[in-house]
Amino acid sequence: MRAAMPFLTFEGRAFEALEYYKEVFHHFDIIQLVNYTDSNKVQQAIIRIGEMHLMIRDSEVPSEFTFTPSMSIY
Repeated sequence: MRAAMPFLTFEGRAFEALEYYKEVFHHFDIIQLVNYTDSNKVQQAIIRIGEMHLMIRDSEVPSEFTFTPSMSIY
């Protein structure tokens, strides 16, 4: 069985989050990074911080939030 992974959704600021995490956490790696076509928004990113994997994305649908107050598990 594969491990569950926290999944965070941003409203157009996922790249900012990746840059921040790179500065703050030791042993940070970007495993996968896919952008939306014709956009600098993140369609899907998988990062590793130490032994933990985390999935990050920007929402496709515009909304009022800058970071969703919930978290999903993938």
